[in-house]
Amino acid sequence: MHTHLPTTPFGRRSMSLGLMASQVTAQAVTPDVVVHKWKVFQHIREAREAIGATDRALAILSALLSFHQETTMCADGDLVVFPSNAQLSDRANGMSPATLRRHIAILVHCGLVIRRDSPN
Repeated sequence: MHTHLPTTPFGRRSMSLGLMASQVTAQAVTPDVVVHKWKVFQHIREAREAIGATDRALAILSALLSFHQETTMCADGDLVVFPSNAQLSDRANGMSPATLRRHIAILVHCGLVIRRDSPN
């Protein structure tokens, strides 16, 4: 008997039901909702333990938010940021690449970040 583990297109990371559910939830957001990114970040910091995020993962989330040009975010806007690991490490106080990848994975697991794999 063979089992098949679905993977993402380029990164070959395994896809879990939780990961797919967070992507569906992100796509179902009402388009006219506008939020202030730093207020949302403050709420995430307050709920850190409940959602399973670490303090270093939140440092990375803060760095990712700093790459988003606007102070407000809305579902119909462009919420994609694409910093290099080196740029992200610089804004996360010089975090090592392995630690950076590990804590990005925690953000993905918590449903706070969705990775978009690309061939580049």
